Amino acid sequence: MASVLFSRGGDGHQVTKSGSYIYHGDAANFHEWAFRTRLRVKAAGSEPDKYADAMSRVVDGLRGESFIIAKEVGLERLWQPGSAEEDDEEITPGVTLLIEAIRRSVFP
Repeated sequence: MASVLFSRGGDGHQVTKSGSYIYHGDAANFHEWAFRTRLRVKAAGSEPDKYADAMSRVVDGLRGESFIIAKEVGLERLWQPGSAEEDDEEITPGVTLLIEAIRRSVFP
């Protein structure tokens, strides 16, 4: 019975009902959150509706300071799938903007 309850590496991770990784903005879990976030968004593809849905799920898992940062980045910027060029300027994907904003907060 003890082997069933054993968890390597701490208490594991929490997820929302929709399966989003819950992240509170701490340095210890940043890299795992960033990896899982990039993977989820990459799986959604670059179709605007699917990308926006994936980013919505990512933001749904944010708590505390990380959620505040997402609000500061803004919905329009978060929903941008990127890779399109406007006025000879490449648009940065919303997931990259979010991860970099949270990285700057976590690792000043």
